[in-house]
Formats: sequence, C-alpha cells, structure tokens
Amino acid sequence: MNKIILTLLLGITTFSYAQQGKWTVELSSGFRSEIFESSVRYAHYRYKTGNRLSTPQIEATIWYGLTNHFAIESGLSYVEYSTNWTVQYYGFIHRHKMYSALQIPLRTRFSVPIAKSNFCFFTSTGIVFQFPLQKRVSYMDTWMGRGSQFDGILESKITEHPIEYTLSAYSPLHSFNILLNARIGFVYQFDFGVGISVFGEYYKGTRTMSDIFSQYNGGCTERYVTYNTKGDYWNTGIGISYSFKNTCKKNKE
Repeated sequence: MNKIILTLLLGITTFSYAQQGKWTVELSSGFRSEIFESSVRYAHYRYKTGNRLSTPQIEATIWYGLTNHFAIESGLSYVEYSTNWTVQYYGFIHRHKMYSALQIPLRTRFSVPIAKSNFCFFTSTGIVFQFPLQKRVSYMDTWMGRGSQFDGILESKITEHPIEYTLSAYSPLHSFNILLNARIGFVYQFDFGVGISVFGEYYKGTRTMSDIFSQYNGGCTERYVTYNTKGDYWNTGIGISYSFKNTCKKNKE
C-alpha cells in the first residue's frame, strides 16, 4: 500500500504542469436553471419551478498559478434569475425575470494531468459575491387553464372546468448576496496555449433573494404555496481559455 501511494505521489510530481507563475484567461457559458424551495411538502405535484433551462450565464475568468497544481482565480459574470413557473394541466411556461446580477468569484483551483497528455482534470471551490442590478420590485401574473375532474370509481366521467392561477414575485430582497460555489471539469490544452474545457458547477446562496407566492383556484379547491430562492442554481458549460504558457501538458524537465 505504501508503495502504491509513493508511486502516485512521484507520478504527480513528475508530470506537473509548469503552471506556477503563469496567467490564464477564460470565457465560458452554458446551460443553467434556478433552484427554489417550497413551503409546502409535495407542492411540486401541482406547481413546478426551476425545472426549465434559464438564461445562460456568461463569465470571464482569470487565474494565476501559485504552484504547479494550485491557482487562485477571479473574474466577472452576468446572470439572470427567472421564475420559470409551470403548473399541472397547463403546458405553457410563465417566465418572469426576477432580477439580474453581476457576480465576482474568488476561488482556488486544483489541476492534475491525465495519462501524461494535454488532458487534465480540474476542480475549483470558493465564494461568489453577487450584486443585483435592479431595485426591489413586485410582480403579479394571473392566467386561466382548463383541467379534468374525475367522478366515480369504475366509470370515470370527465368534465372540463376552469382553473385560475395567480403568481406574484417580490425581489431582489437584498442588494448583496454571497454564494458558495463548487466546480468540476476537464480541459484539453493545445500546445499553442488555447484550451477547451467542459464543466459542471453548483451555486448555493446564503441570503433569501426572492419570495414567490402562488394561489390556485379550481372549482371548490383553493391552495396557497410560497416559494423562495437564495440565488441557488446549477450550471454546466463550455469554456475557451488562453494561457501564456501550456498549463496542462507535463513538464519536460
């Protein structure tokens, strides 16, 4: 067991990146979706939020190698938060922009080569400072749908009846938020310094940024559901980077 550990350590040391003291810049975007919390258990049976793709995040990042494997990174990103609201029996997506924000990440980055090649695995973690671009506003939307009501057990009779939904949103609740961020991915870097990466990441907010209230009226049934979000979302993307020296290929020294 000790020999295996020693072999791995020697391998990582031998095939290091020549990343120390070098700068890399990257531009990335991809697919993302907001994450909401509900005040009612099983509320997703009738109401669904954040289950559709939202506006892509755009991020410009720069990092500096402290060692051959570790770097610190920061940058600037733009993101929009929407309700992405759908209801049972109603096919359309009611999307309302709650707020947009600029985000400044501050992360540490760890990279390691794969099979002595230009492919490398990386992960980063840190905090993201979020600054909404709008003042606190309220929004309300009401629409009608048509659902099906079943009577009887063996012989079901279907009758149409109108269903009314009301959605109201109140955001942003704060002018500043801090998100915890974790990212994992792979990058291929060409010998001339250009790199292409794929990654997935998760953002977890620390302050409630939006309150959402929904009212459902269908026949004799009336329900109230409240949602909120702390700015949480998942994001997957593709990045194009340029390093002033190859930071993925192993040292030849």
